[in-house]
Amino acid sequence: MKKKFAFVMDPLESVLPDKDTTFAFMLESLARGHELFHLGLKELFTLGHRVFGRARRCEVMRATPHCRFLDGGAQYPLEHFDAIFMRKDPPADAAYLYATMLLSLTGRSHTFILNEPAGLREANEKLYSLNFPDAIPPTIVTYEIARLKQFMAEQGGEMIVKPLDGHGGEGVFHAHSGDRNLNAILETVTRFETRP
Repeated sequence: MKKKFAFVMDPLESVLPDKDTTFAFMLESLARGHELFHLGLKELFTLGHRVFGRARRCEVMRATPHCRFLDGGAQYPLEHFDAIFMRKDPPADAAYLYATMLLSLTGRSHTFILNEPAGLREANEKLYSLNFPDAIPPTIVTYEIARLKQFMAEQGGEMIVKPLDGHGGEGVFHAHSGDRNLNAILETVTRFETRP
């Protein structure tokens, strides 16, 4: 049975088809005969007590160009869709958090939301793994550069440094204690000790 799937995500034109799991979800959904709709965070809004989205029907393909919009978009109550895939990449900024709050208001009797909005607010993908210490390497989360250097020394002089709000390998460094750019790396990742 044909379903209507909405994808709340970054612009389709910016997707890297060989790396993006959302693109793979879309390809498979299309192959199974479902209708695809695209919308960004800015296209979500409320009117009265209902949540709406301005969404455009689309198709995706492996060939270039990787996407094609089938219409100019229309306003739909979110209950119009059988499923909504919340697939917006970080950062989890205010716009992202507000979008999860709006999605939480969507009627669930008909619409399934993949990536539970409350879960996205509560479970940062980098921090959530700390709940499973036996399954992860030694880990530190801190604002302090001196503490990061101490941790690196305890780990044999090297470590992987990554921002909590990054994605797709963005801002990830393999740092070594003898690296001439170590201070610059740690200052960049911690934004001069203003974020962990």
